[in-house]
Amino acid sequence: MSFLPLLFVVLIALFEPISSVPAYEQCAGLGWDGIFRRCDDGLVCYARSEYYANCRQPNQCPSSWACTVVDSASTKVPPPKIIPVNGQCDNTSYTMCTSGTLCLQQTNTHSECRTQCPPSWLCDSGVLSEYQQCGGDGYTGSTKCAPGLRCYSHSKWYAHCAATCPGIGWMCESG
Repeated sequence: MSFLPLLFVVLIALFEPISSVPAYEQCAGLGWDGIFRRCDDGLVCYARSEYYANCRQPNQCPSSWACTVVDSASTKVPPPKIIPVNGQCDNTSYTMCTSGTLCLQQTNTHSECRTQCPPSWLCDSGVLSEYQQCGGDGYTGSTKCAPGLRCYSHSKWYAHCAATCPGIGWMCESG
């Protein structure tokens, strides 16, 4: 009698479809849903931070991300280097301005962590390109997507610019 329930569990495990995650969909992150999801064949799960990771082509991780390859729920993602108020930042390396500040562009070659954009700085004119982060709890960067793009939320912690809704799991209602 105890053999039948065990056989049933084994059969379900063998025949239950194993789903994977397509490009640019979330595959891991603290506070997400507690599980790691494998990416579709040919894709890698790259961490942006400890709170968000998504599937991308190999060697296509943005330089501003942690770029830790996440291969299980126990993968540890290092914290970013924290830059103090008025410290030089670049938005291209895995760094983060101290809480309450943004990395704001003064000239084409100089940016600083500031609470707001000073008059005459270039920071008001910048827009985000496709797949760049545009929102989420703790995010302090630009929220302005380039023309033709919209900022779509995936979770409380992550949103990015896209031409169309990225799909299942994204908040795609118009508003």
